[in-house]
Amino acid sequence: MGEARVFTWEKEAGAACAALRAEPALLRVISKSKDEEHLLERWILHYLRILGDSARLVILDNMSENQAVLRLYEKYAARLLLIRFSGWHDRVHIVSRFPELYRAVWDSSVFYAFLDTDEFLCLHEDGALIQDQRVPACLEANQDIAFYPAHSLSNAHYREDLFSFKDGIQDILNGIIWGKPLLNARRMRGCIPDQITVGHTAQLPLLPYGELPLGFVILHCSNISINRRIRINMEKIRNSGFIKHHNDFASVLSVDLNSVASDQVLIYIREIRSLLTVSQGQAPPLPETPEHCFRVNKDAALEFYPESLAESFRQYVSNALSLDKLLRQHCAVAYGPDCPIWKIVQPESYRKYHTRLSG
Repeated sequence: MGEARVFTWEKEAGAACAALRAEPALLRVISKSKDEEHLLERWILHYLRILGDSARLVILDNMSENQAVLRLYEKYAARLLLIRFSGWHDRVHIVSRFPELYRAVWDSSVFYAFLDTDEFLCLHEDGALIQDQRVPACLEANQDIAFYPAHSLSNAHYREDLFSFKDGIQDILNGIIWGKPLLNARRMRGCIPDQITVGHTAQLPLLPYGELPLGFVILHCSNISINRRIRINMEKIRNSGFIKHHNDFASVLSVDLNSVASDQVLIYIREIRSLLTVSQGQAPPLPETPEHCFRVNKDAALEFYPESLAESFRQYVSNALSLDKLLRQHCAVAYGPDCPIWKIVQPESYRKYHTRLSG
């Protein structure tokens, strides 16, 4: 342990998989990244604090060219297993496209999770968000769990310490559905790649799971920088194929929204337009009294606005939950009693997106 591990998937897939198997992990943290200079070092340090200084983080790098990113890879080379791959970045989440990679992950891990460079895993305990080796200790004590849901909570008002939280059932479901579960790799061994359900970047078979322990939270710092968010959305629009018909930034912004067939691309364009209304790329001033959010203080303790949200947070984020029951309850209200569960697990626009991706 200690030397650099850098592989190019198209030429060295076997060697990359061998490197994974050579270093078993209780929790395998994997990121898919490209030119992500703003949060990369913070991401590396966060997960080394959780997993220990001897851990090795896995980064699936989509051929980054940013010099600041490459310097960070060199700085932390001894702590990274870097696998460079080409092509559309999201295809790495399709198990059947990378069966050797996933089998190597399953064989060498107890739990694993795909966590982007703006996603920071924490464990809620006694009113604080734990961000140290108590996280894997929790997993080690409960290795039979099929998976741990992790609520995704986005940062608010372009601040690093404020995060949105609403306690409506749809908000709670969105936090789970769009979160990144910690998957039990042992449950995945022997699975046939083409039979694995593709969730939100999670290779999760759609089965009845019953009561699931909660407590894990992902602080999603997607709105740290306005310019970063615009860049990422433009990259997603380009990768969707829409950019082929609109070759520059100005034409994407001026396109008639009624002509955009993809719901997902429509979301990206609307968000870009909304962000551009913020003067000179600067974050708007913080409201005097923020609402529906919480602050993570330096001691990791949480401060809620309003205070009444604290109890809802404790109930929905920390207590055991019957995910099946909650999903069925929501489907019955939103879609009628006969609605299949996958309509909420895989919303229509996302299902179409991955149907095209898998084809």
